[in-house]
Amino acid sequence: GTVIGAMISGRMMGATPHYKRPTIVGLAFAAIGTTILAITAGGLPLLWFEALLALIGIGIGTHFPLTTVSVQNAVEYHELGTATANLHFFRQLGSAVVVSIYSAVFLDALGSGVDQITTLDALAATAAETGIDLSAAFRLVFFAAAATLVLSFVAIVAMKESPLRGAAERARSSSESS
Repeated sequence: GTVIGAMISGRMMGATPHYKRPTIVGLAFAAIGTTILAITAGGLPLLWFEALLALIGIGIGTHFPLTTVSVQNAVEYHELGTATANLHFFRQLGSAVVVSIYSAVFLDALGSGVDQITTLDALAATAAETGIDLSAAFRLVFFAAAATLVLSFVAIVAMKESPLRGAAERARSSSESS
């Protein structure tokens, strides 16, 4: 899903002066999809679950080209490599932090007695024996993910939409040749 979302967003960015719009729509759909997933965790048929995951993936995918192009558009040509490297570094660092936060939310929702579990099979067996509701734990993780997507949505809406470097240069060269 994220590849499809990135492809759609990337193609639309060059075709419109308002390049944030596909990402705003995509993040809105991803946040709504994640909220629906949180509300219905454990009660969805597999096909609906997969459809929601595809919607969420496509929505999140729209974010990647926008952030890359926006960062590259905000710096001078001689700073492109450094800016892009920093973007990818902080994207990876943020992902690691978010995964650890979601893991903490999940483990906290499971409660005590699961701290010695090291595999998914052991977790499933322990949940079956003790009656731990895994869907309730995942529900909290999905709500945390929805909140993260809403924060991302707000940040993208607040981000300044500067004209893309290539579009501004094409407009300038076409006006000079007229």
